[in-house]
Amino acid sequence: MEDYLDVFGGRQDDLQTLNDFLRTSSNRCALLLAPAGRGKTALLVQWIDRDLRSSEDWYVVFHPINNRYSTDGLEATFRSLLTSLSHFHGERLDLTNPSPDEFRGRFRDLLTREPPEGRRLLVILDAMDEASGWSMDRTFLPANIPEHVRLVFSARVMAGGWSHDQWCEEFGWARGQTEQLHLETMTEDEVADVLRRMGNPLDALAVDETTLYHIGRICQGEPLTIKLLVESLRDGEVEPGALPGVRTLREHEGLRAFIQLWLEQLDERIGKDAVVGCLLDLCAAALGPLNFDTLSMLDGDTFIRASVARTAVKNVRRFIIGRGEEQEGYVFAHPELRRAFFDGLSERRKRELRRCFVALGDRCLERRLESEYVRQFWVGHLAECDKWERMGEVLVDLPPVPGDGLGQPVWLDARYRVEGNHTGYLTDLDVLWRHAEASDDLVVSFRCALIASTLRSLSGNLLPELLVGLVQVGTPEGRWSAAAALEHVRQMPDASRQADAIEALVKSGVELPHRLALEVAHQIGDARHCVRAVCALVPAHVGLGLEVASLLSEGLQHDGYRARVLAAVAPHLPEDVLSAAQNIQDDGYRAQVLAAVAPHLSEDEQREVWADALSAAQNIQDDGSRAQVLSAVAPHLPEDVLGASQNIQDDGSRARVLAAVAPHLPEDEQQEVW
Repeated sequence: MEDYLDVFGGRQDDLQTLNDFLRTSSNRCALLLAPAGRGKTALLVQWIDRDLRSSEDWYVVFHPINNRYSTDGLEATFRSLLTSLSHFHGERLDLTNPSPDEFRGRFRDLLTREPPEGRRLLVILDAMDEASGWSMDRTFLPANIPEHVRLVFSARVMAGGWSHDQWCEEFGWARGQTEQLHLETMTEDEVADVLRRMGNPLDALAVDETTLYHIGRICQGEPLTIKLLVESLRDGEVEPGALPGVRTLREHEGLRAFIQLWLEQLDERIGKDAVVGCLLDLCAAALGPLNFDTLSMLDGDTFIRASVARTAVKNVRRFIIGRGEEQEGYVFAHPELRRAFFDGLSERRKRELRRCFVALGDRCLERRLESEYVRQFWVGHLAECDKWERMGEVLVDLPPVPGDGLGQPVWLDARYRVEGNHTGYLTDLDVLWRHAEASDDLVVSFRCALIASTLRSLSGNLLPELLVGLVQVGTPEGRWSAAAALEHVRQMPDASRQADAIEALVKSGVELPHRLALEVAHQIGDARHCVRAVCALVPAHVGLGLEVASLLSEGLQHDGYRARVLAAVAPHLPEDVLSAAQNIQDDGYRAQVLAAVAPHLSEDEQREVWADALSAAQNIQDDGSRAQVLSAVAPHLPEDVLGASQNIQDDGSRARVLAAVAPHLPEDEQQEVW
């Protein structure tokens, strides 16, 4: 966060808008969309630091999705989120099975739990569009955001990028109930505020109209360019007197103009440096951070020692950050800087650099060299170079193996061997699949579909008993969490198997996160199996209250299914179920619910409810169903039930009722009824 606290000013109206969202808006989700370099991250960091850090009401979870800090991957993002959310609930994160199912389940569970001591939770996810190999789609987010939770996500506005409505669709948010936030360019007064906050000597420039004019002319109000220029003025890398000479022709507008000025002044200080130029070029062409090993594989003649790279980075620290290590490689300080540098290269140099990265991946595959960079980004480089045939060879071609068989795709093996799951491979496969569909390549499209469906169907083939074993016993890598098991159930294609799995988890005594469990059960497509799963969950989750009875039963259109849910809930929430029963139109199903709830009411209410059940039962056309309800009412209204039994035409059903009522009649009547 420190990177965004030094240079900041203005934006008071935008900060107030964020505060108003928390204090007065009825919406629970907000989406901040703005072009790259407009200051989204800086605004959010300042908001946290100024207004939320000391808040006693809000617990803030903030995660910037950023490849500069290797926080853009699925695992890095969710380890960060789950660690913070676990702390919010007074727990310590125990993540033994880091898989997408585990992340989805844990995240949903921790978001929807009751908050400790009435506190409120604010989750801020910055730069959603920079997520590498995954996306925060609706499968990660609960269908209903709890009242104590607020979500603020940000993303770039780009040509051909998603609109506000498209992002909402991805997240599963109602468009009309999502706060729309935007950022404009900065005014001259806001630039002056930035300079004043920098202190001596830059505060003097805040009243220098000539300097303010040229900063505005060069930067065009774009916060990133303003930040870089102000930092260069502060550090003496650019002199104020050089600003009037900066060109602002179309090819050198804004950020490009600043870069050109800075590089010219760098050359004046240290002279032309081939290592610096090579470092900038490679970082500009890279799709992620480069550690020293990757740099040396790309250009071993230039980067012969790590110290060579470190010296070059010191000279361009304004643009390049990182340590050159595995978890903190060299990368441009902002995506827009990378794009601006790359755009300034000749087309020939761009092609050379892209081919260099493609060749790196080929060498690593051929020699079975392990490279985190290649595994994460090589498919992206193949796409940049239109190497679709090569991508198909490694992603979908099945190599022969001894014994006249076929192996699995080379890239699937390479990623699974290190990652232990298919998430990364499936993300890369989607790149090839989309291209094949766009170019009407039916063969490759079919292969992609076949491989994807095969891998994803593995979840559907997992037996309920095995799922229980994975939670209670586990594998050498560790036990599955209950939340991960539920997410696995969610992905199963067969509704019957889903209900079987939930029943098995409950019967085995697995403690399931209640709201997540009910959400998964509610999403089972077949109503019969949905009800079966819900009824299995009810005894173990009494504390959910009317949420079970109303949310789930109201979502079921058939009175019979609603009656089964309400009857299961009746022992735990009799008054609520009694009220809900009045909305059931079918006499038979209403009578079943009334019979189920009556024993759990006060003595004063019971007789009235038993009478209502009897009245409803007498309208049931089917003799067997009528007999079932009358048998339940018999111990409480024996004389009335005896009279009603005479209207049952079917001998077997009538005998059933008589057998149920006889023990509750006076002795002189019992012998006759028997």
